[in-house]
Amino acid sequence: MLKEQEKYLFQVFLLFDFLSVLFAYIVSAPLSLSLMDLLSIHKTMGSSLNYDLSSAWNDSILLLPFLLICSLLFLNLFGSLRPAGFQGVRAIILRTGISCLFSWVIMSILTFFYGSSENVIGFLLTFFFILWIFLAFGRLCLYFSGRNQSPSEFIRHVLIIGANDNVFKIGEVLDNRWVKVIGILADNDTSLGGMVHGHPILGRVKDLDSILEKHIVDIALLADGSWDTDQIHRLARHCDTVGLDFAFTSPEIKNKLGGHLKETTDENHFFLIKSIRRSPRQALLKRLIDFLVSAFLIVLSLPLWVIIPVLIKRDSPGPALFRQERIGKNGRRFVMYKFRSMVHDAEDRLESLMSLNEVDGPAFKMKGDPRITRIGKILRRMSLDELPQLLNVLKGDMSLVGPRPPIFEEVLQYQTWERKRLSVVPGITCFWQVSGRSELKFNEWMKLDMQYIDNWSLILDLKILIMTISAVLSSRGAQ
Repeated sequence: MLKEQEKYLFQVFLLFDFLSVLFAYIVSAPLSLSLMDLLSIHKTMGSSLNYDLSSAWNDSILLLPFLLICSLLFLNLFGSLRPAGFQGVRAIILRTGISCLFSWVIMSILTFFYGSSENVIGFLLTFFFILWIFLAFGRLCLYFSGRNQSPSEFIRHVLIIGANDNVFKIGEVLDNRWVKVIGILADNDTSLGGMVHGHPILGRVKDLDSILEKHIVDIALLADGSWDTDQIHRLARHCDTVGLDFAFTSPEIKNKLGGHLKETTDENHFFLIKSIRRSPRQALLKRLIDFLVSAFLIVLSLPLWVIIPVLIKRDSPGPALFRQERIGKNGRRFVMYKFRSMVHDAEDRLESLMSLNEVDGPAFKMKGDPRITRIGKILRRMSLDELPQLLNVLKGDMSLVGPRPPIFEEVLQYQTWERKRLSVVPGITCFWQVSGRSELKFNEWMKLDMQYIDNWSLILDLKILIMTISAVLSSRGAQ
């Protein structure tokens, strides 16, 4: 639970640092030349004014492997690659700065034996200054995303079940910048509305489903070891059904529940049963693919970002971009973007059309929806109305592939087993989009989402993306 999150963040930092070194390297050569020309360093030191960018690359190209190794080594040595080590803004700035300083000293010594000119020394000074800025900025962004009330996916939100003295010990271990205890579920009514060792009592154990509707919960942690085996099994099965990771601290339960992962932190033992079996490496790779592909598609489709808003504004009054609050992973709320394909007051007209709903379940669909504009019909047929959701993917609210993000009113109508579709990051496309979309019944739609969640792999994501292209071109099931 804790170590897995640390491992994931370590990999995020490592990847970010690697890319930061590459970026600083690319920028430093031309920038160092500009600075030296600006300060007339070449004249002062008798260098040729014809020293150009090509010469700068030739002098520094062999340094890149050493820059990568040296920078990452000192970042790890001084704790800048260990998220738990960040205790504040000053610590982040100092640790990244010291790491860069030591790296610069070592690289300067190497370049002295390398016989480098003052041009390489200027390159190194510029490189490590830029690198320091990028490293500190990236870590500060992550640091502030770890605030107590932040919905960031980097933070694991834990709900403790059982209001006993063990809560204090568990809370001390769990409460850090990356794992937050949101509250406690008690066994009885006597302590409702109170506090246990600084943590609010949110309700009773039987209120778990209603708590999930109001709070972000990633892990349900059983703190009460006095429960009998049948109770624990029921709770574990329920957590798996709704898509929650289930954790406990009692070693006696370990041999009675399978599929656990043991973690030890500060001499406290946590046992974790994961609802979704996805490693930190797989999660990071999926996020990296989402980021790179969405960024590429946004750049590739830039002309459409200019043309479509103009057509929407000419067709009907109102903003070109439609914003709506949606529910993401484990109850995280975010604003989803779409190009507006309906009249500007479409949501106000929805209630009068509910009797014409052509699908079962909480979703609303109808052929010939009078709220859809002329340009909106074209956008929907070609799925261009969902183009702005690439911004949501870039931000991390959504993925390219995953269950569609519902609105809050739909979630309130979910059956218990349907809540599991909220256990992963929602996506732009999934099995529903490539299997008929609006032609499917709601129950079939939910089962397809469960099939995706239970059988997820990067290969499956690739397969769905390819099938999505075919579905969009054929316009099958689009409304």
